[in-house]
Amino acid sequence: SFAVGSRYDGEWNEGMRHGEGTQWVRCKNGKGIRKSYAGSWVNDRREGFGTGCYEDGSVYKGNWVKDHREGEGTMFYANGDIYRGQWRQGKRSGFGTLVVGRTGDLYEGQWLKDKKEGPGRYYYRSRKKVMVGEWADDMCSAGSVSAYVDDPELNIPTLRLEGADDLVEGKLEEIRADRFLFRVLNTPLADLFDSADLDRIRGSYEAAVN
Repeated sequence: SFAVGSRYDGEWNEGMRHGEGTQWVRCKNGKGIRKSYAGSWVNDRREGFGTGCYEDGSVYKGNWVKDHREGEGTMFYANGDIYRGQWRQGKRSGFGTLVVGRTGDLYEGQWLKDKKEGPGRYYYRSRKKVMVGEWADDMCSAGSVSAYVDDPELNIPTLRLEGADDLVEGKLEEIRADRFLFRVLNTPLADLFDSADLDRIRGSYEAAVN
């Protein structure tokens, strides 16, 4: 069943939206309807590649799993910002880049639950500076700032900052230790271990419970 004023144009299977189709919903102001999603459906859920259109004018193009933005996708925000990268459960999580529409600044690095979390770089376009460091809860908690040239190669550091002194490196390790549990608890196992390690973990777990 659909809300009053909504409409679906597309493929069906056993009474469920399944295949390619477009969903229309009533605008919040009650004046007409708007497109909310166009793309792939599986058993009445958005699944596969599709385009989500939001009330504020933002548009998402990318992969969906069980009605959530999941995997690779791009969000064009109504304020001019553009995010390209990974998503989990509808939130920016994993590796991604964000271009700030108002300033042209760019962040490239790790995300978790819609916030910058982990190693990353932030390019200040007007100042020609780049901040390289460790991010926690959307803030750069330790790192260094230097000048950069146009069109730099964007390679995210994993363990050390280039030329980091002992004080900065010590702060990096302190932050990573402090945020370790939060990051592990909110990151899928497949992103933490390779397939061989996962098989060993599952084998050990099954042996322990049987």
